[in-house]
Amino acid sequence: MDDAILNEPISLYWAKDELWTTTFNECSLEAKHLSKDEIDFSGHFYAQLDGDIAYIPEDNQHNFLIIFCEDIKRIDKQPIFHAIRFSKDCSVRIESFLIHSLPIPIKLGEKCTFNVYAYHRAVNAKMCFVSPYTIHLHILQVERAPFILLKDSPREDDFKEPTLPWTFTSRILTLEPVNLFNFAGYGLLISHLQDHREQIQPAHWPYLMRADKNSRIGSLEQEFKISWLDVDATKFKHKMFNGLSGSYEGKNEKLGIEFNSDTNEYSVDILTTRPDGTYFLYAKDNSTTFAMIFALADKFNGDPVEDTLKVFLFQNGQALRLDAGVWHSLPILIYPHGEAEFCEIVCETNALIEINLHYECGEGLKFRSG
Repeated sequence: MDDAILNEPISLYWAKDELWTTTFNECSLEAKHLSKDEIDFSGHFYAQLDGDIAYIPEDNQHNFLIIFCEDIKRIDKQPIFHAIRFSKDCSVRIESFLIHSLPIPIKLGEKCTFNVYAYHRAVNAKMCFVSPYTIHLHILQVERAPFILLKDSPREDDFKEPTLPWTFTSRILTLEPVNLFNFAGYGLLISHLQDHREQIQPAHWPYLMRADKNSRIGSLEQEFKISWLDVDATKFKHKMFNGLSGSYEGKNEKLGIEFNSDTNEYSVDILTTRPDGTYFLYAKDNSTTFAMIFALADKFNGDPVEDTLKVFLFQNGQALRLDAGVWHSLPILIYPHGEAEFCEIVCETNALIEINLHYECGEGLKFRSG
């Protein structure tokens, strides 16, 4: 994954009593002044998924505030919002997954323009939604604090990355032809692609009753090519990935997928999941035959569950859509099928979580094609 850091310019300005935000691709109304010291906020909240995000003002002309949503469990399931005021010489770094607004300039006079740079990873995986509530703020009552306390949330040193038992890769999986029944627990099988129009489904967002309520998340369509690479005329063949469009464009790398021609055995080192929404995939040529490995996520920690591991065979133009959070491999061409192009449709947030099975378990998942 690309670790480059980008700075995204954002402009916020008060036009009379309305606060507007302008980014490179949209302009939106965020808040309104009710009086000199009172604001009603009904704009956007964000959470960066792939790392921290930093907001750095272009100059030191304006004090500003940021609204946070506290990670707190309440019986009535209503969120608690908390605003923090920052002086004009401050920059702010916000940890990943923390729900927050953009910096809101404290208005001075009829017009006020506040330019800020958002520093984040180039992947820029984030969630965005319009506030389901109108949040009333009195500027004189906003706290001046260097941090926000998240009640009932784990400490940073308690954070647990996906981990797997050594037994996860110990058995050889059985390749099964996919059908509507055996695939139902993982997502949707589409047998007639020409009759299907894909609509991405963003993952459920906290405090919203429906996953797509107020969602402005669009779709990202990207193509890639998979091919087998001979390794020095040995019995082992390796899979190569060539990105053709979208965030994959220009990427060329080995996939950690291997075929042993002596044993007719495939080995897969990498599983991934999309936490931000559905994952739709199809081969561009209906004659392409490919396999994929799947596993459901543990409902408590999101790790792939060993007992749900399956490997399915797709052919004759079959396409698939996975539910958010389902773990999967990349498509695996059944040797000697040399190469094929694929198209996937995901949420434009393009969030991806990856587990290296060779690192976690000492070896990859294995299956045989016959």
